[in-house]
Amino acid sequence: MHIKTGLEDAHLYCLKKAVVDFLADNKSISSIRGELVPYLVRKQFSKTTNSPKIKDDAEDQNQKTNDGSTDHELLISSRDEPLLQLAQERSCWNDHRGDMSEAYHGGKLRCYVHIIEQGLCYRVNTLAAYIEANRLMGSDSIIGALCQVADKTSIKRSTIGNATTVKEKGPQPLIVPM
Repeated sequence: MHIKTGLEDAHLYCLKKAVVDFLADNKSISSIRGELVPYLVRKQFSKTTNSPKIKDDAEDQNQKTNDGSTDHELLISSRDEPLLQLAQERSCWNDHRGDMSEAYHGGKLRCYVHIIEQGLCYRVNTLAAYIEANRLMGSDSIIGALCQVADKTSIKRSTIGNATTVKEKGPQPLIVPM
């Protein structure tokens, strides 16, 4: 496990439906970044409740119709079991040493972070940042898939093909097809 402190959150979260359902049922959580993510990470590394409740889909539907709600615990559907098992088999991480127990001690909840090494990702959390991002990537331009655009580069009235790198070079950008 590697811990880094100099990262900036881009506020783009990919959540399983079970987590979204948990969030919809648990009205006390008002912030994904400030409350939900720390809750999920604590749950992931918790020794006593490392394994969230696993329910059969039919049993989960019966509980929701009988009670009207779940018990604000994160429920992971049994239909996700093969995918979870595959993720554990392909993972080289283990949270313990000295025994032959399976990784994660049977826990099903995992949180991951993607750290972008190069490329461009705009964090648009203010009106000024939104205007700046739109200024740099004008609506009169078409940017192909897998393109990389250097920082401080403005693209206007252009069509950039797939897998093209736009590098910064003086006042004019240099376009390099891949």
